Amino acid sequence: MTSDYFRHYKTNGIYQIITQNAKDSNTLEPLVVYLNIHTKEIWVRKKEEFFEYVSTDSLELVKRFTPVDPREHIQLYYGDF
Repeated sequence: MTSDYFRHYKTNGIYQIITQNAKDSNTLEPLVVYLNIHTKEIWVRKKEEFFEYVSTDSLELVKRFTPVDPREHIQLYYGDF
């Protein structure tokens, strides 16, 4: 099963994917729509870019967004139940 929660490599922000099935109305290019779980801002990025590897300032190649366990997300931001 694929995680719907991802950590951004640069900001360490946690994002929840709303859908991976959106399309650009002009080009029909696949898009990912995702939510910043803290600010509640909704973002859109080309699907290819969302899942690509990027070069960091130290020239290390990393995933732009790394899947995280939803239980980690809940514990990190809401504490223990």
